[in-house]
Amino acid sequence: MLITCMLIESQGQVYPTKFKKISRTSGGLTTPINTGAVFGILCAAIGDLDDDGVTDIAVGATNQGGADRGSVFILFLNRDGTVKGSREILPLESNQNDSFGSSIVALGDMNGDGIEDIGVGANYDGDGGGTSGSLWILFMEKNGTVKGSQKISATQGNFTQPLTGSSTFGTGATNLGDLDNDGVIDLAVGSFGHGQIDGAVYILFMNSNGTVKSSRKITQGTAGISFDNDGYFGYGLSALGDVDGDGVTDLGVGAHRTDDGGVDRGAVWVIFLTSTGSVKGFNKISATSGSFTQSTGRLGVSIAGIGDYDSDGVPDMIVGGNDASGSGAIFYLMLNNNGTVKSSYKISSSSGNNDLVLKSNDYFGGSIAFLGTDINNDGIKDIAIGAFLDDDGGTDSGAIWITAGCQTPTSDAGTNQNVCSGNQVILQAGNPAIGTGTWSVLQGAGIFANSHNPISQVNNPAKGINKFVWTVMNFSCSATDTVTVEVLEMPKAKAGINQNVCITDPVILGAESPSLGIGTWSVLQGAGSFINLHDSESQVNNTEIGINKYLWTVINLTCSMSDTVTITAFGKLKETDFPNVITPNGDLKNDVWIINNINDAPDNNIRVYNRWGLLVFNASNYKNDWGGDHLSPGTYFYYFSDGCKTDIKGSLLITH
Repeated sequence: MLITCMLIESQGQVYPTKFKKISRTSGGLTTPINTGAVFGILCAAIGDLDDDGVTDIAVGATNQGGADRGSVFILFLNRDGTVKGSREILPLESNQNDSFGSSIVALGDMNGDGIEDIGVGANYDGDGGGTSGSLWILFMEKNGTVKGSQKISATQGNFTQPLTGSSTFGTGATNLGDLDNDGVIDLAVGSFGHGQIDGAVYILFMNSNGTVKSSRKITQGTAGISFDNDGYFGYGLSALGDVDGDGVTDLGVGAHRTDDGGVDRGAVWVIFLTSTGSVKGFNKISATSGSFTQSTGRLGVSIAGIGDYDSDGVPDMIVGGNDASGSGAIFYLMLNNNGTVKSSYKISSSSGNNDLVLKSNDYFGGSIAFLGTDINNDGIKDIAIGAFLDDDGGTDSGAIWITAGCQTPTSDAGTNQNVCSGNQVILQAGNPAIGTGTWSVLQGAGIFANSHNPISQVNNPAKGINKFVWTVMNFSCSATDTVTVEVLEMPKAKAGINQNVCITDPVILGAESPSLGIGTWSVLQGAGSFINLHDSESQVNNTEIGINKYLWTVINLTCSMSDTVTITAFGKLKETDFPNVITPNGDLKNDVWIINNINDAPDNNIRVYNRWGLLVFNASNYKNDWGGDHLSPGTYFYYFSDGCKTDIKGSLLITH
């Protein structure tokens, strides 16, 4: 069996089905994770920090080091999704409860030193009082250490928007690109307003030193936007690309505690921006709007823009949510250019034909990072998904799942066959547990009655060796197995010419000696013992009088052909078979000379003479049809002979 991974499209899209887990106990991570750290509450692709050709990621753990203290793990990845090396970034201030790592955003090379930089949220930071929140701009070294930093908060970084004591600024963050075309990337930062009516998103136009040049706020009432009280608007956040085709990047904003369709069912807003950061329009996606038909809870807890995934010219996104078990889920949303959902695809432990092993309340999908590249060369652009309440190594320690392509299916093409020419060829592959199977010809020839059915008839196979491949595809992964069907030439069987023989004569059969295969004699009717069962011209002894039928069967491996020869054996008549009186008087009693067993006398001849030696009756192959009614009463004499050298003489009295 051959197992491969190769690109396959399903309605134009390719979805991952195989995942690698990074946690306290798996994936190669050696930096310690504390019990309760909620590792994976946020994650982000940060580019190829160490220049090894593989995208690296940063992962937040907001309870690492203690409740709400937090840290960020820089994970240098291998191509298989495991960790090659790691570095932990601790809070840059001594405050113990800032929830450092509440958001992470890749900034690109913000300060022009050739190294990718990152932004890290600390949404419980107390600058300005309470949990006003902050965002740290971290200028990085290639080894994952921090070379310098700039804090943006109510009191630092030239951020002039007012924050309240429970704004939780820095809950989410995303890179909008250079929105105002000044050569420096700009940001959107979420502030879900924990305990407040209003959540918000702030558009930050940045300076290259990490300070804010100017800003704009999007909140309740902006351009008609309306959301639930305490709906956590701004918790999930991602740049989407230009959805509406106006040349300006648009924004996805989650509010996973929104009650559309039920308590905490969640929602996502697709917000259409102008280059000034203002809102020119929006569309809401929830259980009751935006053409989203999947059942979920807490939709929008995380968002990741994934570019034009289905190649229709409109950017798409992945959104985190939950399911009935609380194990979590993500949804690929293919978008229309008005921000509604064209189609969706769910991945969870029970949806998507994957190898995810999740427990209740793992919260898979709590964060999502689109890596933007195919790190493992399986044809799928990879993603990282947080499951921050995973219990590997300790309660709520957390985990990250990296797509590793697809779950490899299995393929069983069935048992090799020898089939006789002219007979049906029926392939019987195993029905795949996951994926879809397809038959193809590897060697020989054949036309499949149903190429996708594991049990399929093959028409017109070639004589000799035919090899058929059963390929099972599960999205981008496949498994193949090959079955060999040898079509054997049918042998020829000719049992020879039927014979009439005397019971005492030796019988020599005359079958045609086979050019292919081995012949065997058997008794079909009558009796007989063969001197040599496999000799086409075998002698047969001990035949019985009457019809004997012998079967000549030629077998070539599993193919056989048979023919029958009939040997009619005649016995010798005795004097007692000949009546010596007949009375041809028309009373239908003894009017005809009935010779017993006359049919056992081939080529017989009978002659009847009167007492003066005159021939009065002569017949060949007598049929018991003469009564001598034209003869005068008296004694006559007969002479009988046949082909079995029977010679019998006797007298016959004819009376009237």
